[in-house]
Amino acid sequence: MIKLLMLSLEHPHAHHYLECLRQMPEVQVVAVAEPDSGRLHGVSEFLEAMPVYADCQKMLREVPADAAIVCSANAKHKDMVIHCARAGIPTLCEKPMATKAADAREMLAVCQAHEVPLGMCFPARFSEALVQAKHRIGQGEMGKVLAVKATNHGTMPGDWFIDPELSGGGAIMDHTVHVVDALRWLFEAEFTQVFGHASSRLYNLAVEDAGLLTLEMSNEVIVTLDASWSRPKRSFPSPEGGSRTRRGARGGWWSPLGRRGPGADLAGLHGGVTAGSPPSLRAGPGACLGRPARNAGPECCPQTPVGCPRVTAF
Repeated sequence: MIKLLMLSLEHPHAHHYLECLRQMPEVQVVAVAEPDSGRLHGVSEFLEAMPVYADCQKMLREVPADAAIVCSANAKHKDMVIHCARAGIPTLCEKPMATKAADAREMLAVCQAHEVPLGMCFPARFSEALVQAKHRIGQGEMGKVLAVKATNHGTMPGDWFIDPELSGGGAIMDHTVHVVDALRWLFEAEFTQVFGHASSRLYNLAVEDAGLLTLEMSNEVIVTLDASWSRPKRSFPSPEGGSRTRRGARGGWWSPLGRRGPGADLAGLHGGVTAGSPPSLRAGPGACLGRPARNAGPECCPQTPVGCPRVTAF
């Protein structure tokens, strides 16, 4: 039996983690750290007699565990991951990895120093559409891929997502990471340049709710990405919409990303813990840098070279 700890319930995906984990008989969530009692109401059915701590460090000291999942606001990832690493506990962290590249590098350095695996939640690469695309590209069915037009729209989530101190940014920080990671995995190539335009045009927020990116990859593929919070709460078929259109020398191909859940990531975490080491997959630059040239201001992010640490992705 694998014993898991949950550090924070701030991220809305925490509910989905708990739901999936309850369906895995070989895994048991043994404690949760969440200082805000208001966040416990929506998941009370999953907690039943489970100890809930206000202090995650106290939980790490008192509760023996095999692994941990961090579901806090983005700016809190660094401290929680480092606490887990120093406790010797393998960790799966929600995306993005951190709000600053320096924090991401420090997280990696501490995990490596303590020989503790760190994984990121990037379920897009487990999408059936992406798996099929990778196979077709690998078989040369499209010839040389020239360009990708991608979208990852969503609704405006509110809460800490629109607080720049906690989120590190808005729609670009929130929705770039899945596409960036999926394309690195799809092409086995790196991003070399990024140009971004960000603004708050829909909700008058302190962070961007609209974002368009143009990126270049080391395999000469040009990528455009609309990562805006432009979906209304009631949308067909889903408020969350991700898609990829690939242009190759032998034609184009469109594919929906489909609904993504944490089940595949949790299965990878389980496999990594039971095997003693995580799968050797790499997370994308968006794991630590969701927003290019973040200090350049909200309206326009100039063309910026990409240079980010790599991390294991369960």
